[in-house]
Amino acid sequence: MGTYPITKSDSVSCCVRQPPLTRRRSSRNKSTPAADHHQKYNICFCLLESRDFPRLGSESTPTNRAISRTSFTALPDRFLVGVMATVSSTCSSPADLIRPMLACKKLWSVGRSARVLVSAASPALDVAAAKWSPGAHCFLKRCADAGNTEACYILGMIYFYSLGLRKWGVALMAKAAMQAHAAALQSLAIIQFNGSGGRRRNKDLSSAITLCAAGASLGYVDAMWELGHCLLTGYGALTNVSLGTSIIWKANEIERAASASSPVGKVGVHTVNRFLVDWFHSFPPRSGLQLCSHSSCGRPETRKYEFKRCSACDSVQYCSKACQNWDWKFRHKDECVTKIMKDLRQMSLHRV
Repeated sequence: MGTYPITKSDSVSCCVRQPPLTRRRSSRNKSTPAADHHQKYNICFCLLESRDFPRLGSESTPTNRAISRTSFTALPDRFLVGVMATVSSTCSSPADLIRPMLACKKLWSVGRSARVLVSAASPALDVAAAKWSPGAHCFLKRCADAGNTEACYILGMIYFYSLGLRKWGVALMAKAAMQAHAAALQSLAIIQFNGSGGRRRNKDLSSAITLCAAGASLGYVDAMWELGHCLLTGYGALTNVSLGTSIIWKANEIERAASASSPVGKVGVHTVNRFLVDWFHSFPPRSGLQLCSHSSCGRPETRKYEFKRCSACDSVQYCSKACQNWDWKFRHKDECVTKIMKDLRQMSLHRV
């Protein structure tokens, strides 16, 4: 029974034994798991012995012996880059991307290539606030420099709201917005609506409306709600009740379709929003600054009384109309009505 060496890198060697030859089974007999297992190995052997890979059974020469000892490292770089790019775009956590890179030096260098980093999906960039470190920062920075729009948005939000690096945060979010990243467009619109990072006079309503319109054109529900309410009330734009109503109606349809396949209250939750919430509770800012009352937002105030408060109960504050809509549907509706009724009872008792 022959032995075929596959890799020998970083003091790690592994080999695969050739499956034993079996007699041909009749068509009436069903295939067994062992037979399927042998068939998969035979396919692997055919790939290894094809013309695109070094033939391990050829004549013994110094060159062929070197290739047989390092057959994995002899694979074309474009093949390994394609495999790692697929892994980074389909992994469910950062560990799924890091583990293959730790296998050997070849995969470590391939995994840090621009094509792999630009393909990294949001789960691969999921960094918890409790585990924030220079290594996590460097990884997100590499992905952002490679042109990963999701990394630009995540790192921009962390810079702006958690680390206080306002200019760098806005620059990264603008880089993602120029690649039609809907969440980055909406985040920049909220900054312009509230004048975040500056004074109240730094608000730019016209730019905010433009950013909201760009996000709404991409079908982003939060931007559609924000734009619709601005058109209804004439806030930063000319009043257009019919257009504003149609935009809000379409946004509600998209939200209902998305919530039908997602748990209640989980629609619209992003990786960076969880980071901002955890960071705010772990490292609270100076006194007087509040967190957006929508539990899945995480945006903190950059100055006192920056966010708008609920006009009915005055006990919660929101960074945008979209956050108010989400929180009203899933939480604040019952709390607000209960508080108003309680206040009315107390007022009636005082009058008596």
